[in-house]
Amino acid sequence: MINRYGGTKFWDEVADKFHEKLKADYYLRSFFERRCPIHAKAINLNIFRAGFGQEARYYVDAIKEAHEGRGITIEQFIRFTNCLRNTLIEEGVEESDIHLILERVGSYSSQVAEDYDDNY
Repeated sequence: MINRYGGTKFWDEVADKFHEKLKADYYLRSFFERRCPIHAKAINLNIFRAGFGQEARYYVDAIKEAHEGRGITIEQFIRFTNCLRNTLIEEGVEESDIHLILERVGSYSSQVAEDYDDNY
């Protein structure tokens, strides 16, 4: 999937645009506006790697630990995934690839959202 869209340069640009979209979202910006852009890009690229089925650097326990105590709600997690979806659509990523990425990201909802409920 990486090379299908022009390689790592394309995904680097998508990661930057995604980060900007998160910082612009009223309900999410407090989580992202002060984050180091280099660190944010690394995290976003790992999200894409996980969606591609590649080994990501962050695993379930690390994801849970990184988000613990931050007060992230399931609604905010859904907003996050919607920002991701919109960014991928805007950048011309095919729907089937978007689905793969979002399916993997969605699988982390119980580790990220403090009010996660199996009904979501």
